Amino acid sequence: MRKLLTFFSLLIVSISYAQSFEFTSSKIKFEISPPNGYTLNGDTSLIFLEAPINQLFREEIKIKVLTPYQDIVMEQGPVRIYNDSLEIHSLALPPGIQTSIGDSTMFNAQDWAEIILSGTPTQAGIHDLKYKFKLRTYFNVVSNGVVSSSPSIYVHFPDSLLPQIRLKVTACTDPTACNYIASIPTFDDKSYCIYPTDLDACASCSPETDGTGKIVDNDADDDGICDADELGADELEVFELDLYPNPSKHQLYMRSNQFVEQLHIQVVNVAGKMVFDQKYTQVQANESYELGLENLSPGIYMLKVFSDKKTVNLPWIKH
Repeated sequence: MRKLLTFFSLLIVSISYAQSFEFTSSKIKFEISPPNGYTLNGDTSLIFLEAPINQLFREEIKIKVLTPYQDIVMEQGPVRIYNDSLEIHSLALPPGIQTSIGDSTMFNAQDWAEIILSGTPTQAGIHDLKYKFKLRTYFNVVSNGVVSSSPSIYVHFPDSLLPQIRLKVTACTDPTACNYIASIPTFDDKSYCIYPTDLDACASCSPETDGTGKIVDNDADDDGICDADELGADELEVFELDLYPNPSKHQLYMRSNQFVEQLHIQVVNVAGKMVFDQKYTQVQANESYELGLENLSPGIYMLKVFSDKKTVNLPWIKH
């Protein structure tokens, strides 16, 4: 019995380097076949996923052991190694992301192991999704005409033999973009920003500043004329907003020609940094409201004004 167990323990090394797995996701499909390494579209061993910050994310990754068993001829006799089940442990996830397997789940080795990553990522940057494998096996050895079976044995796979799963949580920190997020530091990469001009000259941005802002289409019939310019004489009075005095040295005031349920005003400096962000509710027609910008340094600013009636961008000069 001791001799048989010693043989089993020596065989584990051969097992750990003889299994092949297939990984699939919406982005990629590849196999790992130790010790020969990875076959990942002939390239690299990295599953790279992307998700916008503060927006819903879902990705399904499937893993399968490619062979239910394998035969090995040893000095003691022929051995058939059976793959019984695959245990996957989730070790680390980005903030806001959950996995369908919890801390760990056991899957039948003959079935696909399905892992669903989902949630709303809350931290921009690159995050590694760490996990580990354990393959439960048992084997039959035929020696001198006698068949001997092993108890279940777990084979652990080192990180170096598993593909890395990496999630890049993207964010836009340009205040002039629609999907601008104000809660993280500014950086120069604008690859993930969307702008009203990406649609047309009539478009504007929705008022969100948490990365979920969208482009607002202000030319519904796509005739090249902005909807606000197509109001008929029988429609309501055109909404207008005055900002005065402009230029100004100290205070700046706003005045609407109509009652507005809510106005959202943002002020951006020439460096693209938002220096003022305020919402006003129950704005009365023809009443003046002070914006409270007296502490800003002299310079040129852009005021972004959002309402349920219209979105406008207005330059302002402070002496």
